Amino acid sequence: MRRFVSFVTLLTFTLTGAAISQPSWVKSRTSTTFPDNLYMLGIGFANKTNDRAGDLQKAYNAAFADIATQIKATVASQSSLQEYEVVSDNKNSLEQKTSAEIKVSTDVKLGGLRISDTYYDDDNNIIYALAVLNRISAGNQVKETLTEYLSEYNKGMDQSKQSLISGDFNRTLLNLKDVLKNEIRYDDLLPLYRFITDPLPPIDSSYAMPGALLVADTKAAAQSCLSGLRIEKVSGDNQCVSLKGEIKPLVVKLTYDMGKAPVPVSGLTIRFTFRNGQGKYAGQGTTDKSGIATCDIFSLGTSKTNVYNVAAVLDLTDYEMQEGQTSRNDVQDWNTFIEGDQNEVVFSLKRANASADDRLSVAVITLCSGITDSASTVAILKILYQDKLPGPMAEFLRQKLESLFQSTTGMSVISQEAVRFSQIQLSNAGANENLSQPDYASQAAGARYLVSGNYWNDGDDVDLSLKIMDVNSHVLVGTASADLPLSWLPDLPVRPENYNPTMDDEIIKNEKRGGDLKVDVWVDRLNGMYHEGDTLSIYIRSNEDCFARLVDNDADGNSVMVFPNKVDWNSKLQGGITFKVPGLFKVTPPFGRDILKVYASDVQVPMPSGSEMNGLVVLTSADDYQKSVRKAGFSGGNYAESSVVITTMPK
Repeated sequence: MRRFVSFVTLLTFTLTGAAISQPSWVKSRTSTTFPDNLYMLGIGFANKTNDRAGDLQKAYNAAFADIATQIKATVASQSSLQEYEVVSDNKNSLEQKTSAEIKVSTDVKLGGLRISDTYYDDDNNIIYALAVLNRISAGNQVKETLTEYLSEYNKGMDQSKQSLISGDFNRTLLNLKDVLKNEIRYDDLLPLYRFITDPLPPIDSSYAMPGALLVADTKAAAQSCLSGLRIEKVSGDNQCVSLKGEIKPLVVKLTYDMGKAPVPVSGLTIRFTFRNGQGKYAGQGTTDKSGIATCDIFSLGTSKTNVYNVAAVLDLTDYEMQEGQTSRNDVQDWNTFIEGDQNEVVFSLKRANASADDRLSVAVITLCSGITDSASTVAILKILYQDKLPGPMAEFLRQKLESLFQSTTGMSVISQEAVRFSQIQLSNAGANENLSQPDYASQAAGARYLVSGNYWNDGDDVDLSLKIMDVNSHVLVGTASADLPLSWLPDLPVRPENYNPTMDDEIIKNEKRGGDLKVDVWVDRLNGMYHEGDTLSIYIRSNEDCFARLVDNDADGNSVMVFPNKVDWNSKLQGGITFKVPGLFKVTPPFGRDILKVYASDVQVPMPSGSEMNGLVVLTSADDYQKSVRKAGFSGGNYAESSVVITTMPK
């Protein structure tokens, strides 16, 4: 019995004395088993919970990540390979989840990362794990990839030299682009290799690798290729052109000076660009076996001068590098070098004196230069004289523009009749839009864009100014102008007869308004043009119930109240309802401009004094009547005026 007790005591003493002490790597990150010159150490820990397997895995992962962090902190500043992602084994058993690999980049992974020891700190409820990376095995893995990059680099250099000798310049530049890719990969990976292998004992030279490769070497090889290339003009230069005439193709030849006679270069791209003026053309061509590239010009647009300049440039964009996650500075350096080769020639095309049709064509092309949806629709409505009133030339110019839009832009033209029909439909439907403005009716008729313009005298020319608006957004998308000789225009007066700008501005612009009342007046022709014998319809619309008076200020200076009239002396209008002025209004002399002006108020305004003619009242004094109407109207609080201008002409 005494001997048994002594044995138990001895066993207890032995086990206690054998208790595991804290290993040195927990605090000092050193281990005699895994010296620093042969291994990299990573320390991880996790708090102990009831989930032993989960706690261990957390400690393992932290140890793996510690090594990846050391690599990234030391190497990332010297390399663009900055992923360094730890990928653990996908195993079911915890005991098997003790190894991992570090993903350095898409092509490079460091294997052999494993857990070599664990320590349970029961006093503090912490689990520690020690991960180790063998420098020799990891270095061999990186060296294998570096050797592959270096081999591809040297191979590409040799191939580029052979391609240059054989005259295949496209292949030469493509080979040098691949050379640069492998050069960048090598230079990016080299700092990691040195970080891993430099501490290894210098037993032999097996871990020696060449230093960083230089972009300058690749650029020098490319320069030897590019320096001998020359573009020369073959035909098409200094030709006299017209906007609608045939234009001869622009032809260039690309050669390489090999010290003897220049040889043609095939397979490279020549980019053609307008440096002065505009036009539709084939933007680029590839040189054929004779070194020839051709640019076809289909039509010409605007130019600030009578000369168009077209540059033919050797386009090397196919040989530029795409910036990604690798050596951004080297990529930019290479691309800048490629872009800097300005091997080019410039063609000059001299425009003959442009006809009026050509000038108007240029204006249409310029007007639509900012519109990309050429298959869209457009309405061409108001062409005004001096941006004020319909002029005798307006309909001729509008019809010309419709024809040119269809022939030069491909856009579909919505007719005036279709817009007018939409205007009537909107009116009958009680639409709230301002129906005197063409925007809403044009949109309802299917037009995406609306063209308007104005013209005025300038000596022997008529200056036409155009603008185009997006009817959906009401945004101006283009402007243009054209100088048109009077000799080209029909034999019509440029401005309406009896046009008096001072008097007309007074009538049109000197309008008053007070309160919330709004009123509008328009006629049944959107262009405002009428000929002798035509009939016209007049429409009034207000936003609130009101009383109205409509006065026509004709071309002879007479002022006639056309509403109310003997057909209906009731001047009360219902708000929000389009009202057609009763009566048949037929165009008779005097011809010229007429200004229809409506006065509206929420109180009844006085009838004018004057004489009756055909059931209408000819005012004794338009000025006196306007003053009396305004006085009465403003006394009620709500008052508004509006006007519309029409132009009448003999047949």
